Amino acid sequence: MIKETFSASFPSHQAGMDLFEDGWYSRMPEGSGLVGGQADNFSDVRVAWAAKVLGGLAGKTILELGPFEAYSTSQFEAMGAASVLSIEGSASNFLKCLLVKNIIGLNATFLYGDFTKFVEITKNRFDICWASGVLYHLTSPIEFLEGISNVSDVIFIWTQYYDKEVIASHPTAHLYQEQKKKIVDYGGKKLTLHGRDYPERAATAPFSGGGDVMSYWMELDDITHVLRHRGFNRIEMGVNHPHFPAGPACFFLAFR
Repeated sequence: MIKETFSASFPSHQAGMDLFEDGWYSRMPEGSGLVGGQADNFSDVRVAWAAKVLGGLAGKTILELGPFEAYSTSQFEAMGAASVLSIEGSASNFLKCLLVKNIIGLNATFLYGDFTKFVEITKNRFDICWASGVLYHLTSPIEFLEGISNVSDVIFIWTQYYDKEVIASHPTAHLYQEQKKKIVDYGGKKLTLHGRDYPERAATAPFSGGGDVMSYWMELDDITHVLRHRGFNRIEMGVNHPHFPAGPACFFLAFR
């Protein structure tokens, strides 16, 4: 049960946003007059890059997994997407998405729940599956890649990944424990899943990572191997940033 509270403020969108106080990460769109976070996510270059590669988003049906604060969602609609179904597993982020939907007037449908279960069983198909900032938060990343390969022939992924040389000198190196590493045979290749602990869960409120106390990071070559094994033979890399401050990261489009 959500704790009941009543507002004495003048009714406004800002009053709704202030339910999360300083819990916003994204700066609200220019001209909105609203105070949120500091990151310029509503002008995220990843959506613009993907739209350029795809020849635009007009008329596309999009499944978005982990919309966070609905900034990509708003860009999809601004670029003419026919429909957007966004699934968020974090309760606080789901409610923030609903606030953004109300503020901007989005038509997207936001659902609260485990998107890994959705992609495993849904029979629905989408023009694009958008999986930004979710793969490295999962405990079953290979199964997730298989799931999203069933819902679309075009997949966008932004993710962090494991690079032994980079991680060895990274401040988070101690979070990867050798005894939690898994070796998996997949499609004629041995894949390594690197277990990463989540002390941020206790230290950060709200926490926007995964739902477990740890996750498994994959190596970039292993991620693309799984996708190619599932028929995605064209990988269009946008940015590969091995020295991204939070750890190696990249974004790309995969085509079947």
